[in-house]
Amino acid sequence: TLRVLTKIAQRYKDLPSVLGIEPVNEPWEYTPLATLKEFYWLGYLQVKKVAPAWKYVMHDSFRFTTETWGGFMAGCPDIAVDTHIYQAWKNPRNKEWYFEDACKVKQQILEMERSFAPVIVGEWSLATDNCAMWLNGFNDNMPGFPKLPCKYVPCPGPYMGADQPGTPPDPTKPLQQPYGTGISGPSFGLCPTDIDWQRSPGHKRKQKGDRGGGGGGSGRRQNLPPDARHGGLPTYAAADDDDDDN
Repeated sequence: TLRVLTKIAQRYKDLPSVLGIEPVNEPWEYTPLATLKEFYWLGYLQVKKVAPAWKYVMHDSFRFTTETWGGFMAGCPDIAVDTHIYQAWKNPRNKEWYFEDACKVKQQILEMERSFAPVIVGEWSLATDNCAMWLNGFNDNMPGFPKLPCKYVPCPGPYMGADQPGTPPDPTKPLQQPYGTGISGPSFGLCPTDIDWQRSPGHKRKQKGDRGGGGGGSGRRQNLPPDARHGGLPTYAAADDDDDDN
């Protein structure tokens, strides 16, 4: 993997559109921390040797705590931490809890920036459940999910055109094979979708995510602040916080 990082840096180091690199996406929370930190150190040295102007972004390994990352790589320039914020995999709560949880993220981001590095919220979602069709696999689902009964709506037409085979789903047939041990897919012409909320906590989550560099959902274009687009890594820990919306 370190050789691959070197090759990527050699190939793209002179492209002005490339800000830097994240050496690995979402190392799991059970990855031995000492091994992961050693990999991050070695990757940083390799990348900076080839592309000294690049930023080096490290995923938090689903351990977004100052106890885990505080003081790590202290004094090293051009580092940042990437965190992915999803509420969809948490236990079902009332909508007030989702508001409060989204607001708490702001303080966590500020604390992390003070003790470690600028924070990029590289992925986030407005989902508060696992009901979106095929979210956890094609015609499948993770064990124990979804945790609440999902809303079902008439399946939309295929985005690739009405001539796609097997569309629209037959309203007289249940979920069709192949499928796994879980359930997520068209059934009797209906498709699962997110449970309705009277009011979305999305504006809270977006507002707090913006504090840490902002981001988009998985696989989408990242919405970085203007100074980040021009080569900087903004930090909000020292910024004047006059947000009254908590």
